[in-house]
Amino acid sequence: MTLSDVPAAVRKKTVGTAGEWRAAGITPSQFRSLTRAGDLVRVRHGVYATRSAVESAAADPRQRHALRVAAARAAVGRQAIASHQSAAVLHGIDLLRDPGGDAVWLTRPPG
Repeated sequence: MTLSDVPAAVRKKTVGTAGEWRAAGITPSQFRSLTRAGDLVRVRHGVYATRSAVESAAADPRQRHALRVAAARAAVGRQAIASHQSAAVLHGIDLLRDPGGDAVWLTRPPG
């Protein structure tokens, strides 16, 4: 099974929670097959990205950070936005110190 075997709406999604992938039309057995084949890659607990999204982010530090931000937003809620160091990285603003690691800064509305 590959992503080409699933509905077109699902192929457009690049990062989502396991629940979002299922809501987009991937059955539990398809989900297992896609993760085993490496077509869906776990980027954080409960959040998966397409292989192409992970591969395209591998060579570019800004893209890698963007993928981590997207995964964090999927995990905590889509209303969260990149802020602080994450926003600077995404906008190509030089920082005094490299934030390094997998840290992501998000701001979300109260409640």
